Amino acid sequence: MIYFFPYILMLLGALGLYQGGWAAWTGFIIFFVIFPVVEVFSRNIKFKSAEYKTKYADLSLVLTPFFLTPILVLGLVKLQFSENIIEQIGFVLSTGVLLGAFGITSAHELVHRREKLMKAIGVYNLMLVNFAHWGQEHVFGHHKYVATPLDPATARKNENVYAFWVREYFGSLIDSYKINGRKFIFYWFNTVWISAAIYYIFDLKALLFWWAISAVAILLLQTVDYIEHYGLERPKNAEGNYMAFKAQHSWDSSSWITNITLFNLGFHSHHHMKAIVRYEDLVEQQEARQMPFGYSVMVLLAFVPFVFIPVMNKKLSA
Repeated sequence: MIYFFPYILMLLGALGLYQGGWAAWTGFIIFFVIFPVVEVFSRNIKFKSAEYKTKYADLSLVLTPFFLTPILVLGLVKLQFSENIIEQIGFVLSTGVLLGAFGITSAHELVHRREKLMKAIGVYNLMLVNFAHWGQEHVFGHHKYVATPLDPATARKNENVYAFWVREYFGSLIDSYKINGRKFIFYWFNTVWISAAIYYIFDLKALLFWWAISAVAILLLQTVDYIEHYGLERPKNAEGNYMAFKAQHSWDSSSWITNITLFNLGFHSHHHMKAIVRYEDLVEQQEARQMPFGYSVMVLLAFVPFVFIPVMNKKLSA
């Protein structure tokens, strides 16, 4: 039942939103204060996913909309009545982090599934943060071109995260449209009518807050993309084609707190080697490049390019 740990965090975050005041920052503090400290002091403790097989793994994904939707609504309602700018920032950051960490991460697993219902749940979670088009670009674009200059979601060596955010966002938009223009338009049509509904039910203030919450979730996902593939590139063969993806073309993390929180996202090389493998079956690849810390620390480091880039460049040349 370890893969239900995210629900404890969602409930804690929701309680913080409900309480308001400084408690509004609960979701943000969990991920960017508490978790980094835990990951630093437990960096040598690896998560061995093979020891935690469960028949309820899919249930932990299917239930996410029933928690994330109320969290979004709660965040928007509380923001409507808040006049304190510090509290408002807390509401936006915490709601965005919760929807990004659990909504987009669960969607990342679900959009790869063959079952239509599972895919639909994944798309729904992405719609909560204005990012439905990312699902098709990730499956049919990123997985095809990862670790090559053709992939907007692969960070180049010496590229800082802020430049990467812009390049990935617009590059993914373009690629998603090229992959399937009809679906792309359908996804953005849904974004428009949801925006209209929020404006009608609440007001312009609520709509702007939803967009801000979505931005936090999207930028968190893009930062994760940044740390997972920074500076890695597949070589070309004699025919000029990129060689097949191997474990060393992804930065992995075997951190226990990363993987029980983010549905084994840290075993990212295995996911790219065979995307159809379900998250509970992903395992550490011995050939994979290992991040020096778990995801929460690496995301924070990414925000400081003059720290992140030298550290990762040193590991690239090792």
